[in-house]
Order: sequence, then structure tokens, then C-alpha cells
Amino acid sequence: MMAMHSVEKEGGFKPEDASPEKAVAERPFPVLLICGTRDHTIPCRHAERIYKAARGPKELWVVRGAEHASALGRAPEEYEARVVSLFQKASHAF
Repeated sequence: MMAMHSVEKEGGFKPEDASPEKAVAERPFPVLLICGTRDHTIPCRHAERIYKAARGPKELWVVRGAEHASALGRAPEEYEARVVSLFQKASHAF
């Protein structure tokens, strides 16, 4: 609860007003969404909704067996390749 108050005070917005789906739908910037099949913190269905809303170049990478934020540890070479690819797309997008 303290973190939510801090975001509102320091960031000048209410966390509940933040919408990843709305953000990716408003501007066509490149998006790489990574989710793990064993992520119980933020399940893949959230990434799938953001992916569907995105207007720009987009990629959804579902990492089998990965828990929350563990894709890098499960597949480091593929992780690096996908992130580098995102930056390459982003450098050409603007």
C-alpha cells in the first residue's frame, strides 16, 4: 500500500489509471512481451491482452517452464537475440 501511495505522490498519477493495453494501442512503437508458463505473479493472459492491443511491431514470447522474470535464466541466448531485435526495430520505427 505504501508503494502505491509513493507512486501517486512521486509520479503524479494513480497506479490504477495506468493501462499497458491503452499505451500500446495509442502509439505504434515496437513491443516485446515475455511471459513464462509458470508465472503466477503476472500470468501470460495479461501479456496476450497487451499483444492484441498493440498497433506497432510486436512479438509475444512465451517461455516454457519460466517463472516470473526468469526468461533470461532459462534461455539467455534467445533472450539476448530477441531484445537486440527489439532495439533494432525501435531504431527504425522513429
